[in-house]
Amino acid sequence: TKAKATKEVPPPAAAAVPSKGPKAPRVKATAETKAKATKAKKSVVVERVPDVLEEALGRAEDLEVVAVDTEFVGVGKNTVRFGGSENALARVSITAADGEVLLDTIVQVNRSICDYRLRYMGLMQTDIDLGVPFETAHEWIKYLLHGRIVVGHSLSSDWKVMGYKPPEVLIRDTSVYRPLRPKDAQSKRHRLANLAEHWLEMHMHEVAHDSVEDAATAMKLYQLFREDWEVSASKDRTKKRKAPLEPVVIGARPGRPSKHAPIGAMNVVARNIEDAKISLANSAARNGLIARRFGKIADSAKSDFAACHYRRVADTAIALPYPIMSLEDLDRPELKCIGKAGSFSRRFAEKLVAYGQAPDTDAAGT
Repeated sequence: TKAKATKEVPPPAAAAVPSKGPKAPRVKATAETKAKATKAKKSVVVERVPDVLEEALGRAEDLEVVAVDTEFVGVGKNTVRFGGSENALARVSITAADGEVLLDTIVQVNRSICDYRLRYMGLMQTDIDLGVPFETAHEWIKYLLHGRIVVGHSLSSDWKVMGYKPPEVLIRDTSVYRPLRPKDAQSKRHRLANLAEHWLEMHMHEVAHDSVEDAATAMKLYQLFREDWEVSASKDRTKKRKAPLEPVVIGARPGRPSKHAPIGAMNVVARNIEDAKISLANSAARNGLIARRFGKIADSAKSDFAACHYRRVADTAIALPYPIMSLEDLDRPELKCIGKAGSFSRRFAEKLVAYGQAPDTDAAGT
């Protein structure tokens, strides 16, 4: 680690001598000013988690700690690797300490999606259109995370797409907690699936990512180390500080958005996964053929950019919940990743769909 540079502190300036003159009249505190002061004090919570949290969903004792995970699609420019120069929230899941699902909803995306990341997300445009508005999801996120310890893995991107971040003192990110890292690999951050296999002996992400599973798994990892983690978190907040800690303003919990939290996104993803398996097994469909042929040219591509592009097309064809039967199917929104009309990828895909075969070519490396 790099040593922090010492900063020279200039000597304090001499205190100004107040000029003599008549004293200002003393203002008597009114009932209104006293009420404002009392209200301000109540809205400030010292930098710790209160022992008793405000009741929510009738189970405050279990909701003292919650876990969150999100899934997002690519918007903006259609870039290499994961398509999209920006991420947009498409699904958010929040679970309780015992694994109960508190929120699991698909979120509408109001921008044009350039990559659905179907292999990882498992959602189509029609699913996203039927999701809740972003504003509704945002209200539930604030309501369920407010004032509680929030567990998750690699949460920096999640905060960005959710548009909400709790105080740092309440965040428990399993990707940065060093005791979770295997002893022979302390210097790097690990994927959640690797940590789950190492500590919990469980295998994850055999198909699409599941934000409910990811949140619940992060919670299990946190619970393995909770006692030591909370002690170290308390020490970190006080280490190398001479002055008292500044309080964290948490304020009152936002109102409950509605009677029932939206859940059930996992059922939509599970249905799409099963439909994708059927489409791959359909001998009349071109899904498997497109996946194999684009995967082949990805392996022989002459540049990393081209290889990533062709791999994205292959992954999308594998995860499509519907069969590709005609040229019109290539115009469906989930297949935007193939490319524009006239491009090599598009012409190659059209030949596969029309004839069931395409000639080998060196164009894959261009």
